[in-house]
Formats: sequence, C-alpha cells, structure tokens
Amino acid sequence: MRSARHLMAMALLALPASIAQADLSSADITALSNNSKVRVLSSDGAVLGTGDGISFQGDRARLFLKTRGGNIFRRTGGKDIVVTTLTEQLTLRGNDLIMDANAERIKIRANKSFTDDSSPITVLLINR
Repeated sequence: MRSARHLMAMALLALPASIAQADLSSADITALSNNSKVRVLSSDGAVLGTGDGISFQGDRARLFLKTRGGNIFRRTGGKDIVVTTLTEQLTLRGNDLIMDANAERIKIRANKSFTDDSSPITVLLINR
C-alpha cells in the first residue's frame, strides 16, 4: 500500500507545472456539487479523505470529508475533516480533487481538537 502512495506522489510531481496548478472550472463545480464522492488529495499526493459533501459560496469551497485508513490525519481516531479553501486552489483530475497545498501545510493549518470527540478536524486554507 505504501508503494502505491509513493507511485501516486511521484506521478503527481512528474506533471508539468502548468497542469499541476489549481484550476476548477464552472463545469467542475457543477459536477462536484452534484456528486461529492471524490477522493481529496494534497498537492504532493497525500490522501485527506473522501468527499461527503461540498459547498461552494462565491470564491470559497467547503469540503466535508470522511477519513479512511492511510490519510494524513490517521492518528486522530478517524475524525471527519472540514476544509475551507478558495476554489482557485482546487483542481479536479478524474475522480480526484487535488488541493494546491502540500500535506505538511495542511497538517499545520489543521485545528485538531481532542477535547470533543464529536468535533471534526477543521482546516482553513484561505491565505497562500
């Protein structure tokens, strides 16, 4: 399983810079609004989770994610994740939604509250 993640990360890094930049069209937004069951990845190929709902308001997107084994927050007890970001920082590539932030930045920006087991991990990625 680790080798599959490694190969995916290497494939994403091998893409030309013009393709790797975030680009979410209005057609992509419509498709995601109708079917949010996409896998969400960081720019370096790390898995955040699987979409359980996506909300678009203006230039912002809020992603509601269910965690699965092998995600970057695996040590938090399987808590759900809510990511707020700009639509310009997202790219739809097949069935994967790629964020324009690497795994380390996402972990740093995460509010991992351990005082309330029912609260999700929230990640705010509005600033570059």
